[in-house]
Amino acid sequence: MSPEEIGSLLRVKREELGRTIADAASATKISRRFLLDMEKGEFSKLGEKVYVMGFAKTYAKYLGLCEKSFSEMVRKNHSEMEDFNLQMYKTGR
Repeated sequence: MSPEEIGSLLRVKREELGRTIADAASATKISRRFLLDMEKGEFSKLGEKVYVMGFAKTYAKYLGLCEKSFSEMVRKNHSEMEDFNLQMYKTGR
């Protein structure tokens, strides 16, 4: 699943629950900006991996998603992006 698909899953689930970004931010204590970044699949904007995983797990729980499954999906995707970025850095592309 691509980052954009993961983000879309979050957005769709939030909308199905009838909740706004403001509702989610208030309940999770995650900034609106970071929630929107996650919903766009822009997990790299959240900072270090520990933050990405923490925010993803918290948001998944808030939305009633399986935290473990969702966290694993995000972790796998984030690790692949880190590997890709490292390779691009090494090759200078």
